[in-house]
Amino acid sequence: MEIFRAAFYKSGLYHLKPKKSAAVVFILFGFGFVYGFKKKYDHIQRQSQIKKSNIDENVPEPEIQPQPQPQPQPKPPSRIQLVDIKKSELLEQIYNETLRARDVPEEFKPFIGDQKGQDYLLEEYGLNNQQVKQQLQTLLNGMRRARGDGNCFYTSFGFQYLRHMFTKASDQQFEEFIKMIQSLPFSVIHSEQLYEQNEEMCQKFLNYCEYLRTVELEQREQEFLRLFSNPEEQFYGLCIIFLRNLIYKFCFEDEETKNIFEAFDLDLQKQILTWEYDCENNQSVINILTRKLHIDIILYFIDEDSRKLQVQEYKIGNAQTLLEIHIIFRPGHYNVAIPNQ
Repeated sequence: MEIFRAAFYKSGLYHLKPKKSAAVVFILFGFGFVYGFKKKYDHIQRQSQIKKSNIDENVPEPEIQPQPQPQPQPKPPSRIQLVDIKKSELLEQIYNETLRARDVPEEFKPFIGDQKGQDYLLEEYGLNNQQVKQQLQTLLNGMRRARGDGNCFYTSFGFQYLRHMFTKASDQQFEEFIKMIQSLPFSVIHSEQLYEQNEEMCQKFLNYCEYLRTVELEQREQEFLRLFSNPEEQFYGLCIIFLRNLIYKFCFEDEETKNIFEAFDLDLQKQILTWEYDCENNQSVINILTRKLHIDIILYFIDEDSRKLQVQEYKIGNAQTLLEIHIIFRPGHYNVAIPNQ
């Protein structure tokens, strides 16, 4: 208050008239009140900051939790390559003691030949018979030659069936095909000896299947043909052993078929599982393949004795037919027949 009084006299305001003097005093008093309030408020704020600072110093810093490191994503399985598929020692032995032990002209070494036109077909099967030639011209457009050994039926059938499975089958059909492979023992009879439960062969065939199924569709059929025909590759041999085991399973589980083999006094196991053995009851084999695999098989039988062409159709007769297979047969040998479209 003394400060305001001194300021009042120093300013000379006491010379003002009473009313004016009172107003000026009121203004100075208000100014002093505001000034004091601000000073008090600043003091409180400083004390508050000091307390807060002391509290903050005593509070431990929150513990920093380590951030979880991102887990590396598992890499997708790499696509199998041909170099990864090692050869089966047993199958290599069978190759060496059979097909490689024979002197065969180069043009007949491939397990399946290139597609030949109608002229080649007529020369091969025409029998110098005009009627037979006309039938062939009407029905067929060409052929593929299967290598001349006891596997020729399986070669002619298997080439068409397996080509379809690798190039045209749906994913579901292919999965069922793989399950069929996994269910088989890949047994084989060679030199009168039965080799059972060849799991190594089964796995190698599965590897080939995986490889072929991942080849681009535009190149897949050509790659299948290359592998199937190549006498240096084991893919063909694995295909034949697979087909023989599949057919043996079908026949063994079918009482009617087993009875037919027994009626002809034929050893079912020997007839079906023996490498390069031409089954003496292929009619039963064709019948059961038609029923079990839901395929139609058209057999063009060249009867050289009567000089006639007979067409034998094995059909399931329903909408579930997977594909139609065409085989031309002259006693002693089967080849792939290519029908007119």
